[in-house]
Amino acid sequence: MLAMLVELLMRMVQRAADPARLKRLTAMMRAAPAMSVGSGWIRPYQSRRVRWTIRHAYQKSPFYRERLDRLGIRPRDVQQPEDLHRLPLTWPEDLREWDRFLCVPVDSAVAVFTSAGTTGEPKRVYFSQGDLQSLIHFGALAARLRWVGPMTALIVLPMRHGLWIGWNTALRVVERAGGLPLPVGGEDLEDALRWLQRFEPQIIIASPTHMMGLTRAAQAAGYRKPVPVILLGGEPLDAEREGLFADYWQAQIYDSYGATEIGGAQSIRMPGCTAFHLNDLHLLTEIVDPASGLPAQEGVLAFTTLRREAMPLIRYVVGDRAVRSPCVCGLQTTTIALQGRMDDLIIVADQALSGQGILDALAPLSPQAEMRVECCVDRVQGVDRLRLSISAEGLSAERVRRSLLERYTGLRTVLEQGLLTLEIETGADLADPLKPFRLRDLRPWADGGRAESPSARDMGGEPCADRG
Repeated sequence: MLAMLVELLMRMVQRAADPARLKRLTAMMRAAPAMSVGSGWIRPYQSRRVRWTIRHAYQKSPFYRERLDRLGIRPRDVQQPEDLHRLPLTWPEDLREWDRFLCVPVDSAVAVFTSAGTTGEPKRVYFSQGDLQSLIHFGALAARLRWVGPMTALIVLPMRHGLWIGWNTALRVVERAGGLPLPVGGEDLEDALRWLQRFEPQIIIASPTHMMGLTRAAQAAGYRKPVPVILLGGEPLDAEREGLFADYWQAQIYDSYGATEIGGAQSIRMPGCTAFHLNDLHLLTEIVDPASGLPAQEGVLAFTTLRREAMPLIRYVVGDRAVRSPCVCGLQTTTIALQGRMDDLIIVADQALSGQGILDALAPLSPQAEMRVECCVDRVQGVDRLRLSISAEGLSAERVRRSLLERYTGLRTVLEQGLLTLEIETGADLADPLKPFRLRDLRPWADGGRAESPSARDMGGEPCADRG
């Protein structure tokens, strides 16, 4: 019964395409006592949608039909979320064959998004009209449940990567919610500040990095006017930045988490929350051991889409580590705390490095600039080669080398022994403006290595080529 009621609610949301109707629906939902219902609806609803997803994927997707046939599993064998554990994980590398995931003709898709910063052929994710509208409706509904007044939203996100889901969906959500989107981009933050001064928006949508740049531009210009809401996403938000933004802009800070493959930002950490709340209407979320695929208290996130028509994904590993974590706010949804990327740990020449550790070692060299680092590891004549490309200009490779060896003293030994080569490029033009650290591990991996699947590392096939 609860599952049927939730389905009915979702259909009502789908029909509220007009912003005025959406506002009336959210006003009704805020006033309804049923909105205080606990988590009892989640399991029956998700069981119903899991059955639909497995049946749909088996009938329409060559990838999943072959996978289930190989395992001797039929759609009727998967009746509830726990039954998904019988299926293997889907990895990012699998999605390179995007056409084998499609459940609709490619010419019937209305949107395609690609993941930012990948090498080689990017991962494509196609959306049908219903898929896209479902995401936009839900985002607009969530926005209007939290914000009832005028909604002018300054979107300070990079637009150079034209098929990135972030700014594309942000613009559509604001429009659907009856607001005025201002997609000014993130390439020129002084220009973004001028638009901010002209329109005085109620909401800023940005990544933490671009919000920091906008804040610095405002400080330099002596501009300081309150902005009620700041919505951040695209990269982790630390407490120091969150506190700075809240104080300088007198804003409520909302932090989001998501990935292109699952439909962009599909979770939210609201002011006062201690965990991310996931979208249980669109996603079934698992935390699993990446080696066995079995449930774990701490592990990697695997998502099964519940309402995806064009390209459903089953137990898709996005590469982020998480732990189940309750939230003090009391909202009854799946809640998690993120613990970093599963590819944050790099083993080179038997030395363990972490992406955050490398960033911490190099940050003091350029305290006034946002630093991005690409770490590429390959193997030349049996010797690991570590190449660091750093966005900050004005640094010498020798200073970078010294800082890295001070942080990781064991590197000096393996370098002297000829077990590792280290190459450093500064002032690099890195393609991904969102992520402060990116790993490309292009070495062949033997059984028993760190990455049980080649997709557990990044992404790409060409060697670590010179940029010059």
